[in-house]
Amino acid sequence: MNEYSSNDRLLSVVCDTLGVHSALLFLPDEDGAYVAAAACTAKPSPIQASIAPGRGLVGWILRNRQPLILNSFDARLSTLGYYEYEMEESITAFMGVPLTNGGVLCVDATADDRNFSTRDQQLLQRFASLVEDQSEKLDEEQNNASIRRYFETIEKIQALREESLPWRGYLQQMLKLLLESTDYDYAALAMRPEDAQFFVIEAESEPFLLAEDAPETFPLGSGLVGWVFTEELPIFADGIETGAGPLFGKLPQDPMFKRAICLPVVHSRTVCGALILASQEAQPIPDGLRSFATMAARELGSYLETLYLRHRVQSMLPRAQMYFNNAPHDPDEANETDEEQEI
Repeated sequence: MNEYSSNDRLLSVVCDTLGVHSALLFLPDEDGAYVAAAACTAKPSPIQASIAPGRGLVGWILRNRQPLILNSFDARLSTLGYYEYEMEESITAFMGVPLTNGGVLCVDATADDRNFSTRDQQLLQRFASLVEDQSEKLDEEQNNASIRRYFETIEKIQALREESLPWRGYLQQMLKLLLESTDYDYAALAMRPEDAQFFVIEAESEPFLLAEDAPETFPLGSGLVGWVFTEELPIFADGIETGAGPLFGKLPQDPMFKRAICLPVVHSRTVCGALILASQEAQPIPDGLRSFATMAARELGSYLETLYLRHRVQSMLPRAQMYFNNAPHDPDEANETDEEQEI
């Protein structure tokens, strides 16, 4: 059972128990508005999709975080905030309570003799607690599922080492896995050449910065990615209050992502890269996702360390071979060999 179907069932019980015309649940979205997550009405009625804090009676509850009962409702003096005016004219009473984790549960009536009491408010508050408990359980289930998915993805990334992929192929597969296991739109790896005052885009999930008209290099302090290189610290920007800012600086082709994760990739105790996840939707960044992204960046740094050591060994092999081929002459060993031949 998903959140919306369970909320619909609960609101149906609210309507039957309180004998009301409609019951509505408003929950916050990522843009700061409050949307009708579920509704139950005695007869179909058009409902406004969202309500801003302070707008109408529901907005008053959102802003003041207090319950409200208004019997003898008059549409000429007040507004509910979720009906058109023609529908509000038929409403006679309203009652709503705030949710502790954000949102409002409210009901309205059309019968002239229906007045809400303190007991009704207490009952509605109990229903609101059920909504919150239900939401917490669903969040916990989703969080557990996400954590399992993150660990499975880390295992898949580690398994890429065994496939003997070329460096570019490895990166593309890794970025693909990162996007598949998260709800982000874009993934990339930026690299800083040794002792350079600039960084380059090594790989992207989709090539909008590696296009022909994009810059080949970026100043070290440019955008969020440049900040990671200079400060050697991670960035977790959810974009809820303000946008994440430009990833690579002020570029015409930079889509100005609202949410971004930029993590330092460390190799030989030096920040040589930045792993990037970005999205055009603002959302909170759970602790599980933060840990997963950090593990992915560490795995990438570990793989770079392996590649570096492998390259050093391969570069030393010719000199080692030359050494063995030109070993110094040992006269004692030569004499022993001659004596053995004479015997």
